[in-house]
Amino acid sequence: MKKAVFLKKISMTSLIDENGKVQPVTLLKLMNQEVIDLKGTDRDGYNAVVYGFGDVIEKHLNKPKSGYFKKLKKSPKKHLKEVVLSVDSYQELIDAEQEILDNFVSLNSFEENDIVTISGKSKGKGFQGTIKAHNFKRGPMSHGSKNHRLPGSIGAGTDPARVFKGTRMAKRLGNKKVTIKNLKILRIDNNDNIVFLLGAVPGKKSDIVLMYK
Repeated sequence: MKKAVFLKKISMTSLIDENGKVQPVTLLKLMNQEVIDLKGTDRDGYNAVVYGFGDVIEKHLNKPKSGYFKKLKKSPKKHLKEVVLSVDSYQELIDAEQEILDNFVSLNSFEENDIVTISGKSKGKGFQGTIKAHNFKRGPMSHGSKNHRLPGSIGAGTDPARVFKGTRMAKRLGNKKVTIKNLKILRIDNNDNIVFLLGAVPGKKSDIVLMYK
């Protein structure tokens, strides 16, 4: 079964191992979450588990969301996220007892030295030029130069008389889903529900990321 939990990014720090080597570490805190619903191929066309986290007052929800929680007889949640499951994992969850479902949304499913995958949104950097977005070199900075940070030629004259698709130009940078595999859990603080993960993860402070194995 795929074990998956949603975590909030706290900050980055460093740990020193027994050999004296400094290791960059990301601190992630487990969010208070629960399994809201299970989606199956018969009804929805795919298998998935629906997570809910973040308490919210019902009047702050729109009518479709409010009706959804009333139908499921669940307390309202601010965020809803889905994790797609295989057929076997879905059937295992259908037959699972409440204790297994509780472990599914806690850190009990993870151990130190586990290799996990992190998925989240990268930092949004706004609209950037070619130097920032594609590592282009700048032009001369001397007096009289009219090409400091310009992108340069993008066309090819009369033939083909158009700009080729995929030409590297200025664009909106970041704010995209990023998945990083093979990250190692160095330590788990079960008292404060904090995971010490070796390396960096996408997103800024307080962003929500999905960790699974």
